[in-house]
Amino acid sequence: MSFARRLLTASLACLSAFSCAPKNVGTGNLGATMVLPLKASVFVRAAFDSDGSNLIGQFIADSVGDDQIDETQGARTRCSEFIKPKKIAASGEVEDVFAASAGVGGKIGVKGVAQIQGERKNTNAVRIKYVASEKYISEVDTKGLAECCSVAPDQCAGRYISQTIAGDGRIFVATETSNSVGVEAEGTFKSIPISGDAFYKDGVKWERTTEFKGQHFAFSLSRATLGTPVAAADACGWVNSVPRSLDGQYFVGVSEPLPSERVARDMAMREARGQVVKYIGEYLEQATNSSQNLKGALGSVGGELDQTSTVDAISNGVAKLVKDERWCGPEKTETPKGMLQTMKVLAFFPNAERAAASRIQLQTLMDILKQKGKLTPALEAQFTKSIADVK
Repeated sequence: MSFARRLLTASLACLSAFSCAPKNVGTGNLGATMVLPLKASVFVRAAFDSDGSNLIGQFIADSVGDDQIDETQGARTRCSEFIKPKKIAASGEVEDVFAASAGVGGKIGVKGVAQIQGERKNTNAVRIKYVASEKYISEVDTKGLAECCSVAPDQCAGRYISQTIAGDGRIFVATETSNSVGVEAEGTFKSIPISGDAFYKDGVKWERTTEFKGQHFAFSLSRATLGTPVAAADACGWVNSVPRSLDGQYFVGVSEPLPSERVARDMAMREARGQVVKYIGEYLEQATNSSQNLKGALGSVGGELDQTSTVDAISNGVAKLVKDERWCGPEKTETPKGMLQTMKVLAFFPNAERAAASRIQLQTLMDILKQKGKLTPALEAQFTKSIADVK
């Protein structure tokens, strides 16, 4: 390989984050750590790359210390889908101080003597001079995110990555306090250049360690608005405050007062399954917007779903898909006919079973129409095609 080609290969390699060996920088008065009068708000990434969109919406737990924050601590959850990345152009030469985790400091190769203030703990500081090229910012469905965090608090954390910054730049680490070499800083933004690779500012000496080009190198965080935890309720509190789930729907079935608990339980579950039948009917009705066959099939059933016998037939078909999760009762009532008992059930229907329940419902409706002599060949074709198309 020619010298020119080797030089070009080496130069291209240096464009990746931290791919060039750090320069030998001074380690003067390392014991005298200086805390700069700044708050940690933007954090250096542990590994740079050309696309920061995948970071937007990652949650970082409040338990992660300020000195440990980088993207390796982030995690996408089911609630991240309510936080979308939006790419915007950026420009201008910028110089700023960034928070750097212990892991980032290790990759740079020097533990700096400057720190900035985190929420609960100080964190290492680096100074970056860069020319901005683009950013990813977050577009948040605030209502959807708040509801998701309320329904599934384990899928949220107090903070999420809301912005990334890209550009070409140089990273400087604080290696000495200025007083250790007889330089007095005059004000927070006093700057005394030494060379292209070092200068004094904020009372410390900054030395260049590495550079990058066209990389998303830093990110900032936003606070998530988490739902207020629901106070512990009595054993039957779910009757009046039905739980919510990302995985399905809850239904409350209540029996009439009946002579035995067993019969009351059966009736409560039948009531809950009847609600599932109605729910699936509404689900199929929404799907008619994209299926003419389904629209024609459902248009033929008229008021069948208002018939108790039809609902019972479908309920029996979906019975194995509806699970009883909690029971309340028996609530006993003394009557002239004797002691009667009422039961309440919290039943759960998984989203994953909607397609199966839809096929059962359509097949049952088709069978009922056939029994009544109302199923024409054309209508049967529409039902058959709709059942096959359900997903």
